Amino acid sequence: MEGLLEVKRGGIKPNDDQGKLIDMEEAAKAAEKGKWAKDASEHVRNIHWSIENPKHFVDANSGKEFDAIIEHVRDGCTVRAFLLPDFYHVTVMMTGIKTPMFKRDGPTEIAEPFAEEARFFTESRLLQREVKIRLDGVSNANFLGTIIHPAGSISQLLLREGFARCVDWSMSALPSGHDVYRSAERLAKQMKKRIWKDYEPSTPSVAIDNKEYTGKVTEVINADALVVKSPDGKSKKLFLSSLRPPRLAAREDGSQEQSTGNRRTRPLYDVPYMFEAREFMRKKLIGKKVNICVDYIKPPSDGYPEKTCATVTIGTINVAEALISKGTVLFVLFLNVQQQ
Repeated sequence: MEGLLEVKRGGIKPNDDQGKLIDMEEAAKAAEKGKWAKDASEHVRNIHWSIENPKHFVDANSGKEFDAIIEHVRDGCTVRAFLLPDFYHVTVMMTGIKTPMFKRDGPTEIAEPFAEEARFFTESRLLQREVKIRLDGVSNANFLGTIIHPAGSISQLLLREGFARCVDWSMSALPSGHDVYRSAERLAKQMKKRIWKDYEPSTPSVAIDNKEYTGKVTEVINADALVVKSPDGKSKKLFLSSLRPPRLAAREDGSQEQSTGNRRTRPLYDVPYMFEAREFMRKKLIGKKVNICVDYIKPPSDGYPEKTCATVTIGTINVAEALISKGTVLFVLFLNVQQQ
């Protein structure tokens, strides 16, 4: 009756049901509804299938909550949607979380544990629903966004039900609500829901006797690493906890530039603010006695050895805080060491 469809007549044997449909179609035509209206051509959607500069689009719409319709759910935390009223077609990864994924092995799609359940959980609540989407950032041409449903936050619900985990690199794009996300994840861990079914809280791996001591700084390696000589005469390499020093800009393929022209890159001099950060540490600490409090031990990963990470203070000054206040390093929180 709304004139949005047309009855198919060819190849179908006439029957009562088809007759009723034809009558409704004729009524819609007479009333000039939907596609039968005189201005039907004005109701064709102009869809923007791609956005030329996603980063600029996010910056230009910072904090804006778009009306949106979810068109497809790829996995538990990734959807495709139309942003209204201009019909921008976007792929949105939910900011701050990650659900189990689907992997391709040739023509076969292999689901990680709970991937199917997570997708159905999101699909049954969002598919073809009207929601609001706030764009928080960009990752590999996809948007990071927060989906706001009238019933609440789907991201928090996925965390609370054990379908998702918090992701630090993505969560840094969240303008607020970090504690709420962490709390929802912690609750799922405590209740051992779904992806956390085998979760066991880790115990501190640092012996109490070696946790706190006073030592003398004998070498500053770079912006987050130094060598400290302890009272027993042993020297130990330490890293400042939860810091990321300056580093080379990544290429588009994710690798880092290793040479400039015909010479090898010297990070200390070629990476912006690396030299300034190390010099700040050297002038402040070399030859001085400092207080060491070991926070956690980061296990070996990706070919890198084990790291002992600590809070280093000299007098009342926290060295990491001083570096952060200078703007030469970044604060990061590693998921695998929070329990320590």
